[in-house]
Amino acid sequence: MTRKITTYAFIDTSNLFYGGEKYLGWKIDYQKLFEYIKKKYEVEKTYYLSGDGDFLPVLKYLRESGKKVIIMARGPRTAKEIRRFAKGNFKDFTRLENIIKQQ
Repeated sequence: MTRKITTYAFIDTSNLFYGGEKYLGWKIDYQKLFEYIKKKYEVEKTYYLSGDGDFLPVLKYLRESGKKVIIMARGPRTAKEIRRFAKGNFKDFTRLENIIKQQ
């Protein structure tokens, strides 16, 4: 019997909304972003937090519980601790401009 994997997304809303668009120079279509992560990673539930430093305890807990953790964030604007924690599982969402840019 195969066990269904449940995937959750944790989104840093303050950095994404307040700093993201200014830094990127283009507007994010949030509906497209949510559809992309839902399809790409089979996300079932999304949680919203403020400040990427808030994520570290949650991420550590998930990894210690045997969960796979993938972090999608704005590369150079992400806390060093988060990038170090992610190691090879860090995805810079600025590369998704052609998918999530608001038209």
